[in-house]
Amino acid sequence: MKKLPLLLLFLLFVTVAYAVDSTKPTYHNTDWIEKHGQAAKANDSECMTCHEERVECISCHEDTPPRNHTATFVNRTHGMQARWDRTYCQTCHKQDYCDSCHENAFPLSHTRSGFGDVTSPGFHCNTSCQLPSTNWKSTPAQNCIVCHKTRPATTKSGLQHP
Repeated sequence: MKKLPLLLLFLLFVTVAYAVDSTKPTYHNTDWIEKHGQAAKANDSECMTCHEERVECISCHEDTPPRNHTATFVNRTHGMQARWDRTYCQTCHKQDYCDSCHENAFPLSHTRSGFGDVTSPGFHCNTSCQLPSTNWKSTPAQNCIVCHKTRPATTKSGLQHP
């Protein structure tokens, strides 16, 4: 008789464990932890049918960044990628995430010699905010307002300036 409650408890545990495990999709196998990023990038709404809204993503990626967040990406190239597709960044990062670092550190585009010198020819608006890319806005001022939240205005020289 004493063994019956233990047996029932064991059967309950096995049943619950099997039920939880059996709901996992078959592609969540042993190498899933390495491959899940590409699948989530392709269709994260499928992930959200089982996983809470990004809570589980954050619980791991807060300490372990995604593979594409290399030192080069973090320190040199993330700004350009953010300009090309900010909505992709916002898959994980909130809209004000950039400000948390850049309120105390200038972006690389703002660190070249003479960038802040209003007496230098071309100043910063004409030279550093334009790159030959179809993904950029049509005028330097529109590029600037990605971060500097002001409307473009025209200067005495006729150049648009935020």
